[in-house]
Amino acid sequence: MKHKKNGTYNKDYKQNDRSYRKIVIILISTIMISLSVSLLCFSKQVDTQGEENVEEHSNLNEEAEKESIRKKEEDIEISMQKINKISKKVSEIVGDKKESYGIFYYDINSGLQYTLNSDVGFHAASTIKVPIAMMIADKLDNNEITKDTKIKYEESDNCDGAGELQGRVSKGDEFPVIDLLKYMIEDSDNIATSMLKKSIGSVSSYIYNLTEISMIGESNFITPRQSGILLKKIYEKAEEDNNYRDIINLMLKTNTHDRLDKKIPKNMVAHKIGDYENYVNDIGVIYSERPYILCIYTKDVMEEGRENIADISKVIYDITLDKL
Repeated sequence: MKHKKNGTYNKDYKQNDRSYRKIVIILISTIMISLSVSLLCFSKQVDTQGEENVEEHSNLNEEAEKESIRKKEEDIEISMQKINKISKKVSEIVGDKKESYGIFYYDINSGLQYTLNSDVGFHAASTIKVPIAMMIADKLDNNEITKDTKIKYEESDNCDGAGELQGRVSKGDEFPVIDLLKYMIEDSDNIATSMLKKSIGSVSSYIYNLTEISMIGESNFITPRQSGILLKKIYEKAEEDNNYRDIINLMLKTNTHDRLDKKIPKNMVAHKIGDYENYVNDIGVIYSERPYILCIYTKDVMEEGRENIADISKVIYDITLDKL
């Protein structure tokens, strides 16, 4: 009997053990299924959120692009309005003598331009001293000369006109380059210009190389656009080149104020005038809140031209700064 009981017990135990295992397997399977379902739901949720994020990012990019296009269109519209204003005001000032004026205006920040006969050649007169100063600055940059390099005056350097050296220089006198630059730009001294030109090459070739605009066959002629390109070069290089910065500083100190800077603040106008026979000119960089370049050349209008240059300069200054 005892042995029989043990046999029955062992049999019952084995049955219970199998049942327990089944229950454990079922529980584990249930847990695994639950986990799989949870992970699947989470994955779908993440995918959905990812899709939403991508869609939201795409919408933001689209809105930003639309805003950028709208801003560009608005800037173009404002630029056209300014050009139209300038054109109208200039027409009122010069009247029926448009052919006597050459104008190149360039807003440095926006690239906005207004031109009138800008590719027509005018006698450069003393505005040619600007590229000469640039050529000297290049030689200083290349260590071909120094500011203290002495240049000797020769009789062939003698020129009529105003200037510091007129009537007080003799054959054999020597002057450092930096002093001659000052006389040439501030006082528009022709003798100083002749002395400096001896140490440089062809001015017309230099202008052509920088502007890619040729004035072949015209002695000392230049276009308003050419002068504008040269001034833009000076403006850009003066940011990091001391020799070009010297040119700007000298142009800020010129002694004549009857044109570009007659009716606007003088301390912001770096310019160079030029007079020759029936040509009256002025070119410069105006360091206003919105810096710009303005080159105005005239022919056959003389004193009226001087006053009109001042009036055109004032109109462009006001329109550039949204004062008109």
